[in-house]
Amino acid sequence: MAGLTPTPARRRPGPAPVEEPHARAERARGDPPRAAGARGAQGAVAACAAAVLALYVHTLPPTVVGGDSGEIVVAAWKLVYAHPPGYPLITLLGHVFCHGVLPLGEPAWRMGVLSALFGAATAALLAHLLQELTGCVRAALAATLLYTLSPLVWQYATTPEVFALNNMFAALILKLLVSFALAPADAERLKYARWGALACSLALSNQHTIALLVLPVALYVAVSLRRPLSQHPAELLVWLAALCVGLSPYLVLAVLGGRYGDELYSWGDTSSWDGLVKHVLRQEYGTFDLISGFDRTTAGTPGRAP
Repeated sequence: MAGLTPTPARRRPGPAPVEEPHARAERARGDPPRAAGARGAQGAVAACAAAVLALYVHTLPPTVVGGDSGEIVVAAWKLVYAHPPGYPLITLLGHVFCHGVLPLGEPAWRMGVLSALFGAATAALLAHLLQELTGCVRAALAATLLYTLSPLVWQYATTPEVFALNNMFAALILKLLVSFALAPADAERLKYARWGALACSLALSNQHTIALLVLPVALYVAVSLRRPLSQHPAELLVWLAALCVGLSPYLVLAVLGGRYGDELYSWGDTSSWDGLVKHVLRQEYGTFDLISGFDRTTAGTPGRAP
């Protein structure tokens, strides 16, 4: 009839969309997809770190290798100072690990396992950091594997040395720095700054060259927090306390080494404050020299140590 609009034809219902099993499980648990994706990323990072650890342990040398590895092993085993600046953190950790955690195998192999653990921890931190920056788990894992399988990194992750621990601290400091930069509130940024101060000072108890990373990071954090710090100056005391705790291995090793260590294997005399400061500042080498026995007056020609 005129004036009446035709009734649209009804569409036949199509087949219900197929729900993926993992999505159905997430819905049954009441978990949002983003949380499930985060769990999946964490699982992938953990699997990557476990695979790296297995590879490193499988390729460990059975005994002492070249460089300073023999000295580092003896220092950790005997609880004494190695060559300046002493490397107290790896010495203390190595002593506890070799005598209490892994009492099997040669001391050099045990210290190699410890380096492998530090290497695997570096892989986990790096993968987590890259996944957070890129949002792509596959890209993060690919970049992490390229790093962990590079020849020099692989070599020192299977060697009783200070470098694997140094790499782990570098990755940790970068992870804390990114978390600090992405934090939405000052309270959260201050929290990351505290942990960062502790990580930086502990890293300096392992190897002094980490200062090349620590100094610019500390400057950036201090400038970024100038307003909160002006409102809460007591926060600087927290940073100072973290610094003291992080550098305490120098004093702890001097005390424990003097009581329980074997002086026959110790490098230098750290029984006095003067001797300890001289050792930590590398005055026997030259504080800012990376090698000993180098004469600056001979145009780069190795000379006798003063």
